Amino acid sequence: MEEARNGKEGLERYREKPADVVLMDVLMPDQDGLESILILRREFPASRVIAMTGGSDMIGILNFLDVAKMMGACRTLRKPFELQTLLDTVGAEVPA
Repeated sequence: MEEARNGKEGLERYREKPADVVLMDVLMPDQDGLESILILRREFPASRVIAMTGGSDMIGILNFLDVAKMMGACRTLRKPFELQTLLDTVGAEVPA
């Protein structure tokens, strides 16, 4: 398991050592999760990203998790969540 402080660092780590799944917070400093998801999926189309946020802000009429799905996240989680919810989400099939 690798950790990163922000999206920019996360992308650098993924480029060095791709992971089976990326759990990405939408709201991060320096480079937010939405931008990071877009870059990751552009560079690595098969990457599997689960976006999460505790933020309730809206972008127009869409919330952050809706936008994360549009950017390429295969699943989303609203914080706080239970450990079992995370495990179920990671273990779920990637939607077609």
